[in-house]
Amino acid sequence: GTNACDGVTAEGGFVGRLESSCNNGKQACYAVTAEGGFVGRLESSCNNGKQACDELAVEGGIVERLEFSCNNGKEACFGLAGSDGSVIDMVHSCNNGEQACKGLGLNNGFVERLGSSCNNGANACASLGSEGGNVNNIMECCNSEVGICSNVRSDGELFMTDTTCEIFEISVLLEEALDLIEEEGGDPDSVYGQALLCNVETLLKIALVDVQGAAYGGSRDINAYAIDRALSQLSCSQGGLIRQLGLCDKLFEVKHVIDQGNDEV
Repeated sequence: GTNACDGVTAEGGFVGRLESSCNNGKQACYAVTAEGGFVGRLESSCNNGKQACDELAVEGGIVERLEFSCNNGKEACFGLAGSDGSVIDMVHSCNNGEQACKGLGLNNGFVERLGSSCNNGANACASLGSEGGNVNNIMECCNSEVGICSNVRSDGELFMTDTTCEIFEISVLLEEALDLIEEEGGDPDSVYGQALLCNVETLLKIALVDVQGAAYGGSRDINAYAIDRALSQLSCSQGGLIRQLGLCDKLFEVKHVIDQGNDEV
């Protein structure tokens, strides 16, 4: 029912595992780990309620893993992991609700990994990671209606807007690819020559600038061309040499996300 598990580990309390509990109630898990509380694993819990997980893990509270929880409710995870709170691993949670993840991690909050969450709700990820918050490793999240990624901020200073978060994902993948090029450049045993790596690095930097521009209505055509050129110059193939797999696989991943976006347009 309403407020069923409100503050259950607040003020330094500890629960190792909370499973199939605290469902079907408004604010059922409100501030569960506030003020230094701790839950090791919260699974299949706190579902089907408006603001069910509102401010869960705030003010120094910690949840190590949030799984299949806090789904099916308006503003279900509003401000979750905010105000110096932390969630280490959040998967399959906070889906199917309007503004479900609004303000997730805000005000110096922290989420280490966000996977398959915050989907299927209007404005679900608005202001995610705002006010100094940090939400990392976002995968298969925030996919739904127009405005869902309004004011999303994550991974340091990266700040973009896009209706499906694909722009954010492409940017992160491109930056990871550039890091791999830098590693290859410093490897004396690399199968790639310095001139080739320099050319590919230039193509990816052009693509990164373009994809950032696409966040504000620019074209994605040049992005796809630059990635295709990079794949060609590196002689990438899905079954290529082992030493090629890291960089080539990363570029294939970028191409896959771009192609998905073009198919949806």
